[in-house]
Amino acid sequence: MTASRSPYDVLGLPASATPDDVRKAFRRLALRYHPDRNPDNPAAAEAFLTVKEAFEHLQAEDSDAGIDAERVVAEMEQAAAEAERRRGRSGGAGRAWQQVHVPLARPSADRFREGVASPQALSGLGIGVVVSLGTVLGGLAPVWIGVGAGLLLGGALVAHAVSLVDEGPWAVETHWQGLRDLRWDVLVSWSEIRDVLEADGALDLALTPAASRRLARLVSAEALPQPDRYRLPLRDPARLGAIVRAQLG
Repeated sequence: MTASRSPYDVLGLPASATPDDVRKAFRRLALRYHPDRNPDNPAAAEAFLTVKEAFEHLQAEDSDAGIDAERVVAEMEQAAAEAERRRGRSGGAGRAWQQVHVPLARPSADRFREGVASPQALSGLGIGVVVSLGTVLGGLAPVWIGVGAGLLLGGALVAHAVSLVDEGPWAVETHWQGLRDLRWDVLVSWSEIRDVLEADGALDLALTPAASRRLARLVSAEALPQPDRYRLPLRDPARLGAIVRAQLG
């Protein structure tokens, strides 16, 4: 880390950032530049070390975060060592881990609200109003027909706008190190998962007490329906459940 760049600059944060902001930024950047994801890339390896140094510096200033800093840095160092071991065993061919991307079930209400508030939907409503007024004022049809035509056209355009709203970044990634929830950009290592429970439209992970306390500071309450349960809304819970069980042995 150069003298001209502060630890906050390295992590892309303002000096007013909270300890949680620092931890989230570190995890995001560490995963981006991780040697496991960037084999044979010296620039990424240097960026990873710079990010780690900045994180350690800021954590050292936070007397309440020492244990968490040691744990996170230790996990990243272990991940890097394992990546090197696997690349050496395979002769450098192929990736050091296999990533599995599982879509999460985004609530329909969220997608509907986003679609209705989108520019496409607002344009559709505007077109419906114009058609209604134009038909009525132009004397092209009775009032009820003109208004009805405008409502039908506007409604169809709004419905189309809602259908265009995709699932967005709602997904979970798994690899040999653990499971990453992209909603909150958090990583749960396999060692932190005690059991997996399938429910209708969701998968619950039973976590260790330490993992539960850590995630409670990082994710929304909806992700923790119980203190030791981490919930993933899924269209196909069995698929991810099988992956997790295989890792847990």
